[in-house]
Amino acid sequence: MLETETFAKVVGGQLNAAARRQDFDDLILVAPPRTLKTIHDTLDAATRERVILILEQDLMRTSAQDLLLHVEAWMFRCGDRVDTPSE
Repeated sequence: MLETETFAKVVGGQLNAAARRQDFDDLILVAPPRTLKTIHDTLDAATRERVILILEQDLMRTSAQDLLLHVEAWMFRCGDRVDTPSE
């Protein structure tokens, strides 16, 4: 479990750095709940402001095409609402 937490913190740090460089305008986070919470907790305020959608799902073995379908379905159902990861 420590490796997963470390990975999630590294991802969060990389997202913060990318946001500071203005590499993206909007951010969609997709990860299993525990990993997602760690990533989200690592994000700074400026990066969190760019989060437009959070998907608490383990989609590691999902193809890129199927992943896009998941995201499109969630965006359609959620509209502009931004969720926060559950505790």
